[in-house]
Amino acid sequence: YLDLVLIHWPGGWQPQQREWPAERWLAEGPPLARELRAGSWRALEALHVEGVVRACGVSNYTPGHLLELLRQVGPCRTRLARPTPARPPVADG
Repeated sequence: YLDLVLIHWPGGWQPQQREWPAERWLAEGPPLARELRAGSWRALEALHVEGVVRACGVSNYTPGHLLELLRQVGPCRTRLARPTPARPPVADG
């Protein structure tokens, strides 16, 4: 088994997007990224249930990404480990 698997980056991308014009990126990019994030998390959960992965998590997700994921896949047990000092928020609010 693997002890821990993290989704390192919240951005989603598929090879066919290389050809997308900017207008399509703005219209379809965010919904596709949301779908890919949820699918990636569900895949990790399945590996956890199968016993292939002991723990799974994410890194580099904003609070907005985390809330969105919670709305899509439901609650899970969480633990936050921050070995380095937190960075200041990018923006207030």
